[in-house]
Order: sequence, then C-alpha cells, then structure tokens
Amino acid sequence: MNRATMITKTLHLLLCLSLGFVSVGGHALADTINVGFISFDGFIPGSSGSPGVNEFSINNFTGDPGLGGSALPADFPIFTFLTIQGAQLTVVEPSGHEVFALGDLTPGTVTSDLFTASTDILSATLSGTISQTSLALSDGTTFTVESASIDATVFPSSPPFLSPTDNGLITVSNTAVTAVPEPATWCLLLVGVLPFMFKQIKKSR
Repeated sequence: MNRATMITKTLHLLLCLSLGFVSVGGHALADTINVGFISFDGFIPGSSGSPGVNEFSINNFTGDPGLGGSALPADFPIFTFLTIQGAQLTVVEPSGHEVFALGDLTPGTVTSDLFTASTDILSATLSGTISQTSLALSDGTTFTVESASIDATVFPSSPPFLSPTDNGLITVSNTAVTAVPEPATWCLLLVGVLPFMFKQIKKSR
C-alpha cells in the first residue's frame, strides 16, 4: 500500500468516526424509577345472587421514611412525598370493563375491595398524575420526570386471568442526554485535520 492510499483511507476513517460521534450525540437514554406497585391480592368467589369481591392494593412507596414517608430504597428511592392525583382503576373482564374512581392516593398502601359480577379478570390498569415532577431521591440527587401521567397495568402471570399476587410496577421516567462531546467539537477537529491530509496526499502523488 503506497503512502497516498494509506492517507486516503485514514481520511475516510476520520470522516466516519466524526459522523458517528455526531449521530450518537443526538441520542437519549430513558431512566426509570419506581413509585410503587399495584397488586391483585385475592378474591372471594361469587355465589348465587352475590357478586364476587376482587381485592386490589395500590402501594405508593414515596416520601422520606425518616419523616413518616413510605420510600423503600433502593427499589423505591423517591424521598419526595408524591400524591397520585385523580387515580382510576380500570378492570378488564371478558364481558367488558369497569372504571373505579380512587381519588387522590397519598404515600402508603390503599386496599380497594371492588365489587364486580365476575371474578375472571383479564387485566387492571391504574392511571392518574403525580403531584410533582422534580423528585428528590434517597442518594441525594434530583430526578426530573418527563410526564406526570402514570399508567401501571397488572397482567396475568398465568393467562388468561389474574391470579393472587399478580402485580405491576408504577414507574416514572425522564430523558437523560448521553454524555458525549458536542458535535461542534468533532466538526472543528475535522476542519483542522482536512487541509493537512489533503496536502500529504498531494505530496505523495
């Protein structure tokens, strides 16, 4: 391989690397932390003339435990006291779905005995909004939530119907920018190297 060919290939590699770093700089990583979880704890089977009782627990594990909160680091590390506002539980059954208004859920565990004509439940979804989007964590850092809306669904571990102890996490997420050099840095580097590379190629011919 002659000198000109080697320099040309090096230039091509530099171009590829620069474009790659520019591309990576625009990507983002989503970080997720746990607020709590919703669980299907069990049920009382229905009988003739009496509907069954389906029991769900909504666990809001937030708030500094030293101040009376319910956070459980490291799995549930939010020290800010969060309220899940306008909480609703949508229970899906073979015959349709029911929506239960739960109101505002403060830190702790809320058990809801939901009366329904069917004990065969396909899934259950908790929806609502959290009261704050800037969250203090147990490690002293701050986590900024991208959206205050939450949706947590319990799916059956043994389809098609929910079984006792089936649960689903309540989570929130943000958008964390990948820590890489600014694209402008690589552009400046490329601009500085190009004249030298072309000069070397010209001299080698």
